[in-house]
Amino acid sequence: MTTLSAPTGRYHADPDLTVITREERAPVLRFGTSGLSQAIGIDLATEEVVGVVDVPSRPTILVNATADTFTSTVQAMIGRFPYYAKDAGYEEIDKVAEELREIIRSIDEKAAVPGCYWPAFADDVQMGGFNGSSKLAGIGLPAGHQT
Repeated sequence: MTTLSAPTGRYHADPDLTVITREERAPVLRFGTSGLSQAIGIDLATEEVVGVVDVPSRPTILVNATADTFTSTVQAMIGRFPYYAKDAGYEEIDKVAEELREIIRSIDEKAAVPGCYWPAFADDVQMGGFNGSSKLAGIGLPAGHQT
């Protein structure tokens, strides 16, 4: 199972693909879960990777423009970890958060827009919750890789 976790939230690949049907919207092919109530999947009309909150009236949020850019972004975020030491100062943490935003932009400009999934992730990093003591594992790590 693929897992990307930190004190502020958790993403994991679901064991099976499922289809989320939505009134007046295209179905979503769900492949993962983020946080407590957000499904991650592919909008079958647009082929974008989206987050779907368990509140029917809430809109989806863009995660990535394609499944390929999702995989690349996850690999890049994991590859950059650890983001900073537990005792890092504000200046270092701010610098890392901006670096992550630039990495996201370089992979998928559409996903780098504020209000999307990855800018919120960079904001969480900037708030200090992703230091070297956090556990992070997932897509792109060879078996037995330790972080």
